[in-house]
Amino acid sequence: PQGPMGIGYDFDFALLTGSKRGKYVTVAHQDDTYQKEYGENILATMTEDTIIAFSDYHEERESGIVTTNTNLKIKRILLLPLRFKIFQRSIFIRRRILGLGNPICCPAVSFNRDMVKTPIFANDFKSNVDWYAWEQLSKEKGRFVFINRDLMMHRVHEESTTTEIIRENIRGQEDLEMLSMFSPRWLAKLINKLYGNAEKCND
Repeated sequence: PQGPMGIGYDFDFALLTGSKRGKYVTVAHQDDTYQKEYGENILATMTEDTIIAFSDYHEERESGIVTTNTNLKIKRILLLPLRFKIFQRSIFIRRRILGLGNPICCPAVSFNRDMVKTPIFANDFKSNVDWYAWEQLSKEKGRFVFINRDLMMHRVHEESTTTEIIRENIRGQEDLEMLSMFSPRWLAKLINKLYGNAEKCND
């Protein structure tokens, strides 16, 4: 395509390129690091009908390593059902989780390219390209697998794109658009107010 493209198109390109070298692809971000056990744990959970598998994570901030805060606690609570195989294939459960926010850390996710057809990220969002992808994939038959182990570190800093987007209130507008994909507009607005409080942890 001609002209500047968004980060979602970059993610789709990474998925497409990575799939030429392997069946499972992780879209790693430049600021993030992985525990040496990450790949082993991901591969152990992958089955033919696994769509995505992802782990818990911690954060690195200017103040140091953060293993838990309000935001991380909320995400872990939301992801609790996906620890259990009985719920991993449930489209209903996945959409109820995502309808309350985005608890899935994008660089912690590995994709089964046999189950994921691109494009899934490509859209006009500046922030929620990953949440949009999970919404698309949540409607497909297959498994969402959450590994309840801290296997990667996500870096949060003053110059990060996420922090800048939150400050400019772009994130809040995009959050409302995403929540409206799961709930009536009035309910999405209410959830968005609660969801915005958790985002303050990033600033």
